[in-house]
Amino acid sequence: MSKKIVLVSGATGNQGSALVRALLQHGGYHIRALTRDTQSDAATSLAEKGVDVVPGQLSDKDSLLKACQGVYAAFGVSIPSTGPGIADEKVQGRNLVDACKANNVELLVWSSVPGCKDTSHGRFAVPVFDDKAEVEKYIKIVDQPAIVIHLGAFTGILLTMGALKRDNHDHSKFHAVIPFVAPDSRQPYTYVEEDLGPAVVALINKWEDATWRRELSKSPIPLVSYDATGREVADTLAKGDRKGR
Repeated sequence: MSKKIVLVSGATGNQGSALVRALLQHGGYHIRALTRDTQSDAATSLAEKGVDVVPGQLSDKDSLLKACQGVYAAFGVSIPSTGPGIADEKVQGRNLVDACKANNVELLVWSSVPGCKDTSHGRFAVPVFDDKAEVEKYIKIVDQPAIVIHLGAFTGILLTMGALKRDNHDHSKFHAVIPFVAPDSRQPYTYVEEDLGPAVVALINKWEDATWRRELSKSPIPLVSYDATGREVADTLAKGDRKGR
């Protein structure tokens, strides 16, 4: 009996690669990895591990319609529109939803965050959050079977998004800079590299069970590894630095 196909968008990115690793460890699914550059080192490495690497991106609906053929479950995560050829995140998400619907994909796992307009009752608007939340609404409108996960701030934000900054006066010191929140405000974090993959695989595994399906699709699922304040983050980094010395 052939294995069910799981399509992973952004397979060479942060979230997608974490899921591919977990799927490879699980071994029970055929992995179809969607990537813009099938000749990149990351894509070549996946192919060498037996992953089916196919060209495509969420901004290109035609590539998604082809990639979704025969797929059982798809994982979707949009990226900010940063240049030519990259559609806004609402369009990216809707493209994937439409491709899943057209191909009768049984499960879409959509990686999202709470929308600022919705949670603030219209007082604030942050497109990078709100666009993902709009896709959640579209999923319901077209009635695509789906599980929505809500991620916190990435644990790696200090290294990947410049939140760890060197002191201007004492270059031996660093500051943990977490925008928009007070130092003692608790914030959710997701350790994407370790926790996202196994969690999404577990969701896919449970989908065939009707009882689980009803529960998992009721409302977005917070995929949060821990919460911490800015001061706690800084203290943890300081402790690690002292141990390193």
